[in-house]
Amino acid sequence: MSFWNNVNGSIPYPLTNDYLVKVILQRRGNVLRSLLCSILELKEEQIHTIRLLNTIIPGERIDEKQFILDVQLLLNNNISINIEMQVLNYKDWPERSLQYLCRNFDILNKGEIYINSKTAIHIGILDFKLFEDSDEYYTSNRLMSVTSHKIYTDKFQLYTLSLPLVDQATEKDRIFHRDMWGKYFKIQTWEELHKMAHDYPEIEEAAEEIYNCISDLNIRAQIEARQDYERRQRTIVFQINHLENLVSQKDDQLAEKEDQLAQKDDQLAQKDDQLAQKDAEIARLQKLLGNQ
Repeated sequence: MSFWNNVNGSIPYPLTNDYLVKVILQRRGNVLRSLLCSILELKEEQIHTIRLLNTIIPGERIDEKQFILDVQLLLNNNISINIEMQVLNYKDWPERSLQYLCRNFDILNKGEIYINSKTAIHIGILDFKLFEDSDEYYTSNRLMSVTSHKIYTDKFQLYTLSLPLVDQATEKDRIFHRDMWGKYFKIQTWEELHKMAHDYPEIEEAAEEIYNCISDLNIRAQIEARQDYERRQRTIVFQINHLENLVSQKDDQLAEKEDQLAQKDDQLAQKDDQLAQKDAEIARLQKLLGNQ
């Protein structure tokens, strides 16, 4: 019997909690498989094996300063994938994701030839807009020529889901159920989860695991620890943004004062020119009078 079906009201933790996400993807292979198929546009039969590389013992205490709750896996023994949930915008996602991607790619053993390099993929599930000037919900990125758009290599891939933009999902996103995942991660009540689980078996599995995690006191403690850590980080990000805004305002004020000083300098220069013209006119008149 699925006890979670009888639960109503608010879900006590956001489904973007990275500890909760990691436990669900680690314990529920069908959920992980479905997520990969959606983001990478794969068919079920194209996934033969998934080997998790950085599993945790659910409920065991983690060191928040040293442990990063991403999901590292090897797909079909030849594709290295890193999945990361990120809820705070440090404004460095392109650089951060490239660092992870490069680490995943740079795993050739000594003496191996370069052609044997495994495909490296980084998937970022972001609870913020990737770029302020873009409304893309899903992005798929490759190295390619800026002139011909020819793909340089398929072995270097970056994907993102920007959860706040799920309403901008395209028809193709809907075909691959990427919109489903965006809506799932933003669900806040059991009633919403019941409704979605009725239509999608992978969401029902995820929902069962959410209930199991919340019911386990040790796992729940680690979920709460991650929430506390996120709150502290959010405060730091807010303070940094506030300081940046203050600095920006000061810069604007200084720029405005510099403009005002420049305008005064121009006005003084104009007055100097006028005085010089008057002096020249006086000198000319005096010369005329002297000649008389």
